[in-house]
Amino acid sequence: IGMVIISGSAKLAHVNHDLATPDAKFLGVTASDITNYDLPTDKLKDVDVARLKELSADPRYRGEFWQTEIKKMLKLGKKAEQQSFSKYGLEYIVDEYFPAKIGAIEGQPLE
Repeated sequence: IGMVIISGSAKLAHVNHDLATPDAKFLGVTASDITNYDLPTDKLKDVDVARLKELSADPRYRGEFWQTEIKKMLKLGKKAEQQSFSKYGLEYIVDEYFPAKIGAIEGQPLE
């Protein structure tokens, strides 16, 4: 979803110039977050593994950030969602996680 917002949808290529938001930043859970925050996870399903392999070949995900995160997730064999942070509570997410995440990605190219 993050990359669709940033670069636009392949299915909507004819209107991407109006819909894409290239300055958007990805704040979703990454494989690094899973290990850094010891998040609760679910095992990757075969469909998840196949999709990650597709993404690793997609030109929009060729950047170092995406390639590193895709490889880490495949190696972990696990996935997590934003609600995994509920183990820390809402205040932690708002006061600690999001500011740290935003600080880490400022100026970082995601393409």
